[in-house]
Amino acid sequence: MSSQVVIPSDLPQLAAETTADRPWPLALLSAKISEYVARMSAMWVEGEVLQYTPRGSSRVQFFTLRDLEEQVSVNCKAWTNVVPDEFAEGSRVVLRVKPDYWVGNGSLSLQVAEIRFAGVGDLLARLEALRKKLASEGLFSPTRSFRSRSCPGVSGLFVGQTQRRRTTSSSTLRHGGPKSTLRSAR
Repeated sequence: MSSQVVIPSDLPQLAAETTADRPWPLALLSAKISEYVARMSAMWVEGEVLQYTPRGSSRVQFFTLRDLEEQVSVNCKAWTNVVPDEFAEGSRVVLRVKPDYWVGNGSLSLQVAEIRFAGVGDLLARLEALRKKLASEGLFSPTRSFRSRSCPGVSGLFVGQTQRRRTTSSSTLRHGGPKSTLRSAR
């Protein structure tokens, strides 16, 4: 953490003591905001990813995180090795972040340390990870595949002598299964 910002003695020592005749310079205000934000702890936040375009060769990735219920969004930045391959716009995520204030242009952003998928995104991410693991073990290789048996074109079905049972069975075969032929054995 950086050292405390020193306020020159000819200026008001507290923001509340400033007046129109004795204002703080903008650089001092920006430095004090940065100092305050730097003291904030890391935290977990949840939201939806917006405006994300992967920057292949860049070390840092940028995106916007939007609240799930309110019209609130914040710019985020993350090291490329923190961003999972499945990360995309529309993903619902939970992030471990630390607020960061850029003094140069007075912007607040979130520095992302960890990304986890939430809700359906979490399930899809786990399925994708499992698929990759199984593929790396060779489970999907053509040499491990087998040919499934085809369904027979004729099914055997024994029914009673009454016409009603035969009609019910015929209807079930026609509408409920693979194409079948019903033959009478007399």
